[in-house]
Amino acid sequence: MKRLSLVCFIMLVFVLLGTGFIRKPALPMSSRQTLYYWYSSDDTYNDRKSLNDEINEMWDYYWVPITTNPSGGVLVEKGYLTNAFPHNNYPSVYLYAHY
Repeated sequence: MKRLSLVCFIMLVFVLLGTGFIRKPALPMSSRQTLYYWYSSDDTYNDRKSLNDEINEMWDYYWVPITTNPSGGVLVEKGYLTNAFPHNNYPSVYLYAHY
């Protein structure tokens, strides 16, 4: 009985040690979200969120449709990929409020 419990214990140890090193598959590119550093139109830092989260936040703030389409809109937010200030590149995303 001791020998059987020792063998079972050793097998359990190997199983538990082996499961910790299995690599999880990476998410496909279509399901990843890009996080942007959001600045208002006067270059005041707001937060770091995805595009959809920031659109929802601006909708709650302004109560008007917020899109990335500049026609007929007022610039409210600019999204940068880096948090460098002064900005050393152009914004990747612009958000416009349509009143």
